[in-house]
Amino acid sequence: MRKQLSKELGIIIPLIHIKDNLELNSGEYRILIRGVEVARGEVYPGKLLAIGAGGTKAAIEGIKTKEPTFGLDAYWIDEAKKEQAKMLGYTVVDIPTVIITHLSEVIKSHSYEILGRSETKELVEALAKRYPIVKELVPEQVSYSILHRVLQNLLKEHIPIRDLLTVIESLADNVNKTHDTDILTELVRESLSRLITSLYVKDGVLYAMTLGNRSEEYLYEKIKEYNGNLPPLDPVKLQNFITQVSSNIEKFVVDQRTPVLLTSTNVRRYIYKLLEPYISNMAVLSYNEIEPKTKLNIIAKVEFDGNS
Repeated sequence: MRKQLSKELGIIIPLIHIKDNLELNSGEYRILIRGVEVARGEVYPGKLLAIGAGGTKAAIEGIKTKEPTFGLDAYWIDEAKKEQAKMLGYTVVDIPTVIITHLSEVIKSHSYEILGRSETKELVEALAKRYPIVKELVPEQVSYSILHRVLQNLLKEHIPIRDLLTVIESLADNVNKTHDTDILTELVRESLSRLITSLYVKDGVLYAMTLGNRSEEYLYEKIKEYNGNLPPLDPVKLQNFITQVSSNIEKFVVDQRTPVLLTSTNVRRYIYKLLEPYISNMAVLSYNEIEPKTKLNIIAKVEFDGNS
């Protein structure tokens, strides 16, 4: 799992320590990062987990629960009911798969915390062995602190940092213009447009919602008014906006696509900050991060004023 995630995310996954804790209930487990609990779950030895994904035909006899990774309705069932559960449309998995899947998703979600300064330096040194020019760029032009922060920003929004060379080159091109790591991150994201597009395109098409022009203009004016900071917004308008976005997410889930909202570069990161506390699995992309030849299928337009 660590090798797979390292390849997928582009970071070094540290060793995972497993130890007993007599304070936990039988079958209960916790996942900690730097000594702090970030997730927990419970398994039933000798049983299988039957996960319902919306297409199940009926309930099945077992211990009702929630699948720990995505919170889906599920049942702990006996081995003898495995085939019956499959016929009813359930996905049936064993205990190691449950725990590994949960652990993998936790690592992905918290990868930006796992990547420290020392890990960043290790990645750069490994890259410099293949591309000696990196030694002239880091830390001569691009400091480790700026690089580390930008990499964290990318990982927090589920953008892999496999193409570290492009990240460093983009920073080297722009670091003389600004040291604001949020702005630098936006510029790096644009240089990673091919990678970002590939993450969300399925069958050659990118399905997305768009932010309406009225909201773009309104937000941009407010941001300028507050010197580039996220302004306080009308709570009612904000709630209406979140409701609109949430109501359209199901259209993505049906096709097993990641929900995507397209905005201009000027407001992209602010929209992400608005939505992230409420809709954590949402990808907010700017038009400049999408490859020009990508086929777009616009599912809906959302606005702050509650009209879509």
